[in-house]
Amino acid sequence: MGLPLASVIIGVLVGAALVFLVMRGAKLVTPDDPFGGMVRFLAINTFGMLFAVAVLGILFVYLRSALLPFGSGLVFGFVGSVVVQFLRGSGAVRTSD
Repeated sequence: MGLPLASVIIGVLVGAALVFLVMRGAKLVTPDDPFGGMVRFLAINTFGMLFAVAVLGILFVYLRSALLPFGSGLVFGFVGSVVVQFLRGSGAVRTSD
């Protein structure tokens, strides 16, 4: 039970971190320097996605039994974080921020 549970938890954290990178990267695009901000935004997101693919590749080679739980956690963490951000941005849910 330890390896699949740890894989799911790590996957959820990596998925949520990818959404966090998108949120932070989007703030780099400003009217003062839109092209430079977009380049930095794309670089940050590209490295985040490459990190997630690298972790999936490492799991595929060395720990295949953890691949499905990690991938499931990754998708759940990413989609769950996107839904939370969508609800916060739409005003459907009031937060104390």
